[in-house]
Amino acid sequence: TEEKAEATGWETVTVHVGKYKGKPLGQVDEVGVGSLIEKWLPKAKADGKAEDAALVAALTELAEMLGSDDIPY
Repeated sequence: TEEKAEATGWETVTVHVGKYKGKPLGQVDEVGVGSLIEKWLPKAKADGKAEDAALVAALTELAEMLGSDDIPY
């Protein structure tokens, strides 16, 4: 479908850490996404590693879309 073809944003970024390693972010459940945003994202932002940049950007975008006012940074 056309909608699927346009999926070039956060949902196509592959998670490279933790229990969801190797999965596109779009296939990670809500609990997993919440956990990544809450626990992994602040540390990854602080570390500033190049290999984390795509996932940091994707999770930041997703957190904003979800309207998370409780982002811990």
